[in-house]
Amino acid sequence: MIEDHFKDKFKHKIYYEDPEEFTVKLSDGCEQLVSTYMRNPATFPKGGYDPIYYFSLLDISNSQAFTQSGIKLFTFKMQDFFDAAVNIYAAKGITVWDTGSLTFNISKAIKKLLRKTIKPRQAE
Repeated sequence: MIEDHFKDKFKHKIYYEDPEEFTVKLSDGCEQLVSTYMRNPATFPKGGYDPIYYFSLLDISNSQAFTQSGIKLFTFKMQDFFDAAVNIYAAKGITVWDTGSLTFNISKAIKKLLRKTIKPRQAE
């Protein structure tokens, strides 16, 4: 996850401050204590998010696109997704969480409107 990659430099604070400890049973039957940070839903950015639009911003190719039970689905290589997500955050500060914000959506709507009104000149 890019939030883990950027750690304290990640602009959205989505984890509880202190880690939680859990006992897990390993495949050999032994138990082990693990510590992990849990996501805190109260700190998620307001406005939700638009993962489909975010994936299109990443410009990653999907290996399969299909509709299942009326839901559009696609697959891609996780390394391609991770690399693209890290790059767009480092360059533009955009995460999937930003795609649901009012500011982001107004900006997206303005760009779409401009693309419709400013048409490229035809070569003469």
